Amino acid sequence: MEKSKLAARLQSLSGKEFKAFSLFVNSPYFSQHQETIDFFRVIEPHFPHFKITDEEVCHQLNPQNPPDLPRLRVLRTYLTALLDDFLGEQKYRRNDSLRRELTVQALTEKGLYKEALKLVSLQKQDSGALAPVDIQENYVEHRMWIALLDLRLRNGDRMADLHIQELLLSLDSYYWATRLKYLCTLVSQGSLFSIEMPEGLISTTLELYARFGGEEMPLAAIYFHLLNLLLGESHALHYQQLRQLVDQFGGRIGRDEQVNFFGFLQNYLTSRYQRGEAGALREMFELYKLMLKQEILFGRGDFSTHSFRNISVIGARLGEFEWVESFIDENSHQLDPEMRSTMESYCRGYLAFSREEYGDALRLLQNVSFVDPFVRTGHQGLLLRIYYETRDPEPFYSLANTFRRFLNRNKDISETHRASSGNFISMVRKLMACRELEGAARMKEIRKIREEMAQAEFLTDRTWLNSKLDELSS
Repeated sequence: MEKSKLAARLQSLSGKEFKAFSLFVNSPYFSQHQETIDFFRVIEPHFPHFKITDEEVCHQLNPQNPPDLPRLRVLRTYLTALLDDFLGEQKYRRNDSLRRELTVQALTEKGLYKEALKLVSLQKQDSGALAPVDIQENYVEHRMWIALLDLRLRNGDRMADLHIQELLLSLDSYYWATRLKYLCTLVSQGSLFSIEMPEGLISTTLELYARFGGEEMPLAAIYFHLLNLLLGESHALHYQQLRQLVDQFGGRIGRDEQVNFFGFLQNYLTSRYQRGEAGALREMFELYKLMLKQEILFGRGDFSTHSFRNISVIGARLGEFEWVESFIDENSHQLDPEMRSTMESYCRGYLAFSREEYGDALRLLQNVSFVDPFVRTGHQGLLLRIYYETRDPEPFYSLANTFRRFLNRNKDISETHRASSGNFISMVRKLMACRELEGAARMKEIRKIREEMAQAEFLTDRTWLNSKLDELSS
């Protein structure tokens, strides 16, 4: 039982949710199949690990007969269907707007127009006079106007305002914000992974939005400027307008939209930093601090895990050592338990490296597991820097070769990330060799390395490399 798909799905419930599911299963309104109810009552005491065999379950269900495993599989299917119903019902209960919309439809179909109109008015009152700056709320507003139109037409009130203009505006707001948001996702993911951009899709969307979009759709405008930034268009133009929109509407942007917005913006600033643009690293750090202040940094799975690593690394690079140490101490407990040890060891290792405590850094990095390609590239890039700083050529060159083979063979790494890390390996190898030179030969090699770095569009940790060149020049 413990390795079954049903057990895995039940384990996804919290203790509170499992108790609610128990009430759901035992409710004659939702569940009327007694055999399925009996099956749940047998396994209920074994939550969450379900360390009970199928044979034991069968015996408790029917102690007089031999185990009927085929019948048990049927009961699992029935209970799984009940779990699906429960999850949907819970979602429905938490969504006041959806419940109200469906109730309005039911009342309208029953001819109870006054009662339906009262609910619509209540929905409009809850939504407020200001247009929502949230895709889900845009959709809710649009559905509300549809319900009102249907109500007016069924009621035969031809003189009443049908609110067609509001209905179409809410549809446009939902359509444009959603389309531009998903194009931001496509471009953003394309910069991290090897994703081919559909020809003409993005340019056509931008052209149409430029013709038909407007200030009355603030969320769409936010994603419009974000998309242009991700595509590498004018930073001064689009970043300034984006900041103005966020300052104006930030208090009305839903939490989910904030998570998306900040995630896209971080990818954009990362790209600027990799190109060596001044001030990008500090902007990234301040943006992460704002995310932390607004409590949107954690509770988002992989996003929060990578953000934890990024904010620690960026802060360490900027010399914010005490701030980073406090950040790790106060927030590591919020990470996924399976990732916590790796992320904490890596971040503390990076902090030790930044403090020039190389022995401590090496010790901490031994506890890092390669849970994904990004952790591995960060880990091996950091080790290369430690071996450079400690003047340890044998592990340095061995790792440089291993690291490059990994980059060339791993298909999950985007070309941008591969180029950034590959260029870093090349530059740090040349730094190591340059150390052995003296006088005019060293200065000539330093100038050559600087020229190559300037020509590299993508390069990991350009700031550190430049600082090492400065040391070799002095």
